[in-house]
Amino acid sequence: MCHKKQNYIFWIIVLLFLLALAGCSPAVSKKALPYMKNEKTYLGLRDVEGHEIKNLPQPRRIVSLTIRSDEILMELAEEGTVIALSKWADDPVASNISEAAKQIPLRALPSEEMILGMKPDLVVASQSQPYDLIYRLRSLGIPVYVCPLAHNVKDTEKLILEFGKLLRREQKAKEMVDRMEEVIRSYAEKISKIPEEEKVTVYRFTVSGGNGGKNTYYDDICNKAGVKNAAAQMVFRGTQLLPKEQVLQMNPDVIFLPTWDWSGKLDLEAYKRDIIEDPALQTVKAIKNKRLYVIPDTHMLCSSQYMVECIRDIYEACYGENGRHIN
Repeated sequence: MCHKKQNYIFWIIVLLFLLALAGCSPAVSKKALPYMKNEKTYLGLRDVEGHEIKNLPQPRRIVSLTIRSDEILMELAEEGTVIALSKWADDPVASNISEAAKQIPLRALPSEEMILGMKPDLVVASQSQPYDLIYRLRSLGIPVYVCPLAHNVKDTEKLILEFGKLLRREQKAKEMVDRMEEVIRSYAEKISKIPEEEKVTVYRFTVSGGNGGKNTYYDDICNKAGVKNAAAQMVFRGTQLLPKEQVLQMNPDVIFLPTWDWSGKLDLEAYKRDIIEDPALQTVKAIKNKRLYVIPDTHMLCSSQYMVECIRDIYEACYGENGRHIN
């Protein structure tokens, strides 16, 4: 009898536990929905529910988590308001502000605890960074601005102007955009004199395998530099990093080689030699004519205001006498 009573009590406890768990489940699921599934709008300046934040007080403690925002904010923001930059800011091979960055000693990693310890009143992140971090920071009441990825120069100009409004630095932002447009106009005038049939076809090798295909900001830069981007005409298959057959088919006049390995594990000089000496590529015009150039990845991989410097770099390499030639 006693044994039956114990079993009865045990199953009642189990049933109550299951009912309690079922009762809590919908609330937990609903609360976790934007965190788990990322179904709410989160780009721009938004709260945890995805609603746009308006009339934010002028930020005085800004933490930047990306090299793109590092470069924009270091020129745009009022002195002393940016308190931390990304870990890439000091790398002269990746950053256009490595010297200026020395003024700001703190470096921010995408870590909730580290960022909270800095007591920011604005965090600037990228669309490519983990959404769970952004969601947690917003849940704690910290304004987070998430930059959309750039697909062309106009995207970056728009971002600069939006930062200008947010930081109450509209005039400074306009000046930055005007300088970018001046570079574009100056090369557009030169490009207008080049017949279409004489425009150079280029192909870019990168350590990451990203070749800057159609609808990328690199493709936009190529158009503005007066060259034809071979990658924009290629068909990529799966995760193929080096589509040699398609490089042979496009037969570029010029090849660009990288200057930066983000992992720090690759021998770049050996990587370049492998490309130059690859038996499969010896019939490519760029290899035959030794038209391989190194353009700094500070410009080539840049999506801040410095991206227009890549227009200058590509034009001079292909049509001028200032390209850094690889023998």
